[in-house]
Amino acid sequence: MGKDYGEPIRYDPDFNGPVHNRSCTDILWLIVFILFLGAWGYVGYYSATRGSVEKLLAPIDSRGRRCGLDSGLEDKKYLMFFNIAKCLSPGTPITGCPTTQVCVENCPKTTTLIAKELAQNPNNFESLRASMVCVDEVNTQSMSSSQALQYMQEEKCAGFLLASQPVLGRCFVDVSSTMEVLNDIMNGTLQLEEGQVLEKLTNLIKFDQLSSQIVQDLVQSRWYMAGALVAVVILCFIYILLLRWVVGPVVWLSIAGFLALLGFAMYLCYKNFEYYKANPVGLYQTTNLKGYAQSIFAKYETWLVLLIALAIIFVILLLVVIFLRSRITIAIALIREGSKAVTAIKTTVLFPIFPWILQCGVIAYGVLVLMFLMSIGDSAFRVVNFKNDTTCDCAGIYTEEGQECNPAKFVSSCRDTASVGGALPCSLASCHFTGWSTCWVSFG
Repeated sequence: MGKDYGEPIRYDPDFNGPVHNRSCTDILWLIVFILFLGAWGYVGYYSATRGSVEKLLAPIDSRGRRCGLDSGLEDKKYLMFFNIAKCLSPGTPITGCPTTQVCVENCPKTTTLIAKELAQNPNNFESLRASMVCVDEVNTQSMSSSQALQYMQEEKCAGFLLASQPVLGRCFVDVSSTMEVLNDIMNGTLQLEEGQVLEKLTNLIKFDQLSSQIVQDLVQSRWYMAGALVAVVILCFIYILLLRWVVGPVVWLSIAGFLALLGFAMYLCYKNFEYYKANPVGLYQTTNLKGYAQSIFAKYETWLVLLIALAIIFVILLLVVIFLRSRITIAIALIREGSKAVTAIKTTVLFPIFPWILQCGVIAYGVLVLMFLMSIGDSAFRVVNFKNDTTCDCAGIYTEEGQECNPAKFVSSCRDTASVGGALPCSLASCHFTGWSTCWVSFG
């Protein structure tokens, strides 16, 4: 019994075979695509030559002030950590480093165990006074040695200084220089009465050992990772095989689920927009990603923009589904046939890895360009913590929270009336950097 090859093709007297003189199609859209790539490259060049990522990544101290930008910190461009060992937690980028952070003019050049030397020889305090690093409310010129020890316990002053190098405006420990001090400690040539200093310093130096251990663990587990990769490829292959039978329900359920998700997201955005519109919050001062996200999503403008963007996407997709449902049916049939082709050409399962690498490069480029674009323009400053600082007087120049300000003018005009003769700057209120006065950073 012969095989069934379907209905035979009818004779067409007008058919002359394949087209002999072939040419490129959609030349217009190819030109548009090339122009788009050129424009994208020009935007990257423009942002790189006029923007400054260093300003965007300016470090923030424990009070939320940007080093080198906020009032009183124009000359203090580097951030110093009182105990950088506490910053080695994996959650530090999200929750922030749980240690006091202050802006300094220069990172420490030498390692000095201030608490240890002061405990052993209080009479040597005058020689240590100049090297001490404390928060703004501590006056190092008038405090005594006993007060210095107390401030170190309260983390208002650094108990020890580690030789550091500036990296992106942050003072990071110089492991090679600090290793010498650790060797002296381990050999007993330095006697520390406070074991916490030894423990913290030891943990800090072991940071390079931790990195090597991570690399070693990755090498040892390479076969497990390779096996997991093979298992994922097999699962994808099985899923593609199943698509020839369930591709229709999967596609339509995915479209319906995505539309429902967009609708629910619009509802949440609208409710948050209403709430923050009726209950505005003050400016957030943050030193970590978690606080920065809170500052962005505490503004009703953010939720309004998200609501508009989601509504546009929802309407476009809904119109596409309504008017192009026949095309979607054709696409489902093509996916079903494509699943059959994959079974014949197994290497197509591995091919998506290369487009994925290219997509990662495109996303990285886009993020980098966005960062440069966000840093273009004049710096914008606003008064913060003015309501909480009842003793701050600015001679009537600055009277409201969130008022636009000039850092240099704020320093010269605002004084703490509770201090002797009003000689000290305001303890809480400051002229805070909030972004750039351009359309790229409308969220401030």
